[in-house]
Amino acid sequence: MTTPEQAYNEAADLYNAHRYDEAATVLQRLVTDHPENVEYHHALAICQVNIGQYDAAIINLRGVLAADAGRADDAYTLGCLLQHQGEYHEAEEAFRAVAAVSPSYRDVQQRLAQCAARDGAAVAVPTVVLADLPRVITANGRALPQGLLSARRIVDDYGSGDVGELVQACRQQVRYHLPAMARSITVPVLITLLLVSLPTIVRLLPSAISQPLALPPSGVHLLHVLAELLLVVCCLRAAGTVGWLTIEARCYKINIYQRGVDVSSGVFRRQKRFIWFYQLTEEPQYLQTFATVVCHTASLALHYNDASSTTQDTTLEGIGSPAEVEGLRGYIKFRRLAERGPMKGILT
Repeated sequence: MTTPEQAYNEAADLYNAHRYDEAATVLQRLVTDHPENVEYHHALAICQVNIGQYDAAIINLRGVLAADAGRADDAYTLGCLLQHQGEYHEAEEAFRAVAAVSPSYRDVQQRLAQCAARDGAAVAVPTVVLADLPRVITANGRALPQGLLSARRIVDDYGSGDVGELVQACRQQVRYHLPAMARSITVPVLITLLLVSLPTIVRLLPSAISQPLALPPSGVHLLHVLAELLLVVCCLRAAGTVGWLTIEARCYKINIYQRGVDVSSGVFRRQKRFIWFYQLTEEPQYLQTFATVVCHTASLALHYNDASSTTQDTTLEGIGSPAEVEGLRGYIKFRRLAERGPMKGILT
């Protein structure tokens, strides 16, 4: 007898072979037999989109979101389908639900503007629905559900430390380093300007002071040579600083999953660490200074238990615009409550 997991894997194989009609048939039976399973409805909706059954897909996606409102991918797909069908008000509500979790998610801001303008021209069905269907993961011989369960539940029931789906991948913004770049060249530039203008400054002084300080032509020429050399050094330093900080920013990666944050940093000495949301001892702290306001960036500070009795701090520096970082702060804040509550009994 075929188990639901085996039937789902059969549908996934059919879907990934682009046999969408057959996959939808298998998934429809699963949905009929197990109407409470959100993942079956999600998979069926994806198949229906690919075979053009948009109305049926909308019904299934609404059911998925009614059971789990935090699924940004499904809310985005629903919004795109509603926008494609001309249901702009409902599409706008779906996109706002996505933006509440992540303002920078795909082209959600552009689609919100289109819905507000009631612009249905050239609206495409989202490519996200063309991704492969995942096979059911098993841990210790048991099927691991794809839905959003807490880490404690996953460990207790399935013996697995699954981090969940990737919610958002972030990189440090290069513009976050603009103040450091400016500081690295300010002093050499000021010294260069001082050397170039020194003869002029001396001439402007009272004669009683300027005559003893007057430089011969050879001295003025030497000052200009020194200024030119310093200017070359300044340019090389600026280019090196800009290049290095750009490489450093590109190597600074933050992956936010449903149950934690993966932080990678460093160029030659790479450091990687995963912070589970249940480890966070307090809400993430939004950080912004005058310099980051000018650069239109913000950071998040995380305080977490790295052992039973010690606390560490880490800052996710310049990972996005203020609105993007505020959206991530809200997501981590609520996920921390959901994850830390069940785990708190085993923390000392």
